[in-house]
Amino acid sequence: MFAWVSPNANEGAEAPRAGVITGRGFGKAVERNLARRRVRGCIVEMRHLLEPGNSYLVECRPGAESANYQFLVSEISSILSRYSNCEMKTD
Repeated sequence: MFAWVSPNANEGAEAPRAGVITGRGFGKAVERNLARRRVRGCIVEMRHLLEPGNSYLVECRPGAESANYQFLVSEISSILSRYSNCEMKTD
């Protein structure tokens, strides 16, 4: 899984925006849609890590449709935590 963050792209908004896309390699639309639904569910669980005003884009890779759900939650949490730890803070 990959994630991109656009800081302050949604400036002035109270809630962050998040989108989920599927990469190449999924066989059928059913698999792509299942992967997107599962990853969106993970993002909802990890919404406390999303910062207001930021826009997030998460790319699913093949296998997300059948991976353990708690593993997906852990991966999303790790990705979002890494971003917040690496973000440059200005005062």
